[in-house]
Amino acid sequence: MSKRILYLLGILITIIMGCIFYCKLCCNTHVEQPQNTFVEEVKVKQPVLVPAEDLEALKNEINNSPLVFTF
Repeated sequence: MSKRILYLLGILITIIMGCIFYCKLCCNTHVEQPQNTFVEEVKVKQPVLVPAEDLEALKNEINNSPLVFTF
């Protein structure tokens, strides 16, 4: 056999072995799913609505006392 055929056979064998190892080691088709699975309900907090008058007062209060970093 020539070198060219040996190189092509080596590449083909490598691809086939890679596919076999991938299916054996990486695919999760052989793993059984647990029977007692359940989804835990997550309670979502509802946003608190602030009246427009309070929002303006809050904005003015924040603007009147700027944030000062002290070290």
